[in-house]
Amino acid sequence: MGFKAATVFVTTREPEYFSTNPTHLPEKAEALIEQLGLGPAVMAEDELLPYSDCMYPSVDQFGLGAYEHGFILEDQRLYEFSEPGNALHKAILDGYPTANILAIVLHSYVNLYGYDIYERGKRIRFLAGSANDGVIHDFGELQPEEKPIFAQSSIVDGERIFKLDVNGSLEEFDMSCTGESLVFAVAKRYLGYDIDQFPDDGELQMQLFSRAGAKTRGESKQAKSQSNPLAKIMKFFGR
Repeated sequence: MGFKAATVFVTTREPEYFSTNPTHLPEKAEALIEQLGLGPAVMAEDELLPYSDCMYPSVDQFGLGAYEHGFILEDQRLYEFSEPGNALHKAILDGYPTANILAIVLHSYVNLYGYDIYERGKRIRFLAGSANDGVIHDFGELQPEEKPIFAQSSIVDGERIFKLDVNGSLEEFDMSCTGESLVFAVAKRYLGYDIDQFPDDGELQMQLFSRAGAKTRGESKQAKSQSNPLAKIMKFFGR
C-alpha cells in the first residue's frame, strides 16, 4: 500500500454525482466551513486544486470541494470520523440526514484501510482494519464493487486470503494488503475513476484551507512529522 487518504463524500444525489465533474462553488464552501464547524479557516492557495492534490493535506489544513448537490472534504480529522460521538460525523449526518455518504481512510504506514458507507442517511457498510490489528469492523453486506475482489478469496487457517492478478500472475495477499484495492473500488462509484488514475476530462476542483492560527509552512511540516498518526487512525475504528 502506498496511499494516504482521509476523505468524505456527501451528496443528496446518487453517488455517481461527483463523476459528472460539478463546478466548485466558493460561497458554498464558506457556508460549509461554518455549518460543519471546520473553521475558523483561511484560503491556503489562491487557485483551485485538483482532488488528488488535496487527498492528504497537512494536519493544519483541509481540502473542500463544494458543489450544487454535495461536497467532498479531505481532512486528517476524518481518521476520527467513525468514532462514537464524533462531532464532525454528527454535523454531517444531522445536516444531511438523507444523503449518500462515503468516508474513506488509507495510511500506508500501517496498511490501514477503511470505508464507511451510508445510503440515504443509513449506514449500510463499514469495513476497517490494519496490518497490526486485522479486521476491526465488518458491518453490512458486500457492496457490488467489493464482490469481484472477495470472489477471489478463501479462508485459509482462519484467515481470509485473496489471490489477485499482479502483472499476469496470481499472488496471495491478506486482508490488510487488499484493503487499498477495496477502498479504490468503493470510491470509484463516487469519483468515476480509480484514485490512482486521472480522468481525461480533468479532476474535481476544490479549495485548500488553513485553519486560522495555523503555524507557518515550515513549522507545520515539523509538527506533521512529530505527530503520531496511529492515535488518529485508531479513532476511526472507535478505539
